[in-house]
Amino acid sequence: MDLSNLEISQESFKVELTHPETGEVLMCDSKKPQVMYVSILSQDNAEYRRATSKALRKNQNDKGRKQDIDLDKTWDTSAEILASVTTDCYLFMGGEVVPFSKEKMLEIYSDNRFKWIKEQVENASAERSNFIKG
Repeated sequence: MDLSNLEISQESFKVELTHPETGEVLMCDSKKPQVMYVSILSQDNAEYRRATSKALRKNQNDKGRKQDIDLDKTWDTSAEILASVTTDCYLFMGGEVVPFSKEKMLEIYSDNRFKWIKEQVENASAERSNFIKG
């Protein structure tokens, strides 16, 4: 085995979204059905690390003060990080294709109705096998 064959790709990975109950791949309901997806960078990617540092600095309180864990703030921070490393999407909502933007992805990831999307994308981003070259 040559370790260089296990190099982690810096390219994004297309996460095909699945129904949260049935596990079926989700297709849009338009005239031309297409798989719904979100493209994401690996948690090993430098951009992911920069986004994490930026989000943590933004949410950091006074140094030296003991901080209670705020789950809502943690959720918002993880949504910010994920939106920062999302590179593309094809989503169909309200009868229309959702135009891709980091702001729109932050809105989706932050919405509790779509917690399952955030979880699927986070899990895919953490799975190294999705990003191994070769």
